[in-house]
Amino acid sequence: MRTPQGFGLDAALLIDALIRSVLLPSALKLHVIPRTSPAKVEPMLEAGAEGAVVSFADEAAMRDFALHYS
Repeated sequence: MRTPQGFGLDAALLIDALIRSVLLPSALKLHVIPRTSPAKVEPMLEAGAEGAVVSFADEAAMRDFALHYS
């Protein structure tokens, strides 16, 4: 680990721990969005995913999917 200029390793570790435990959780929220097929969207949502990136074979498949979930 690179230590900030003028700080020892203990101080650098303390600063790093502070940033990771206090500042990052409130400023940075990561979301995991799975890439899946239309048939697997419902199980992904039931498992706790906040959404899904879906690939379609063609425009008709996309329209059918949209009608199902609208």
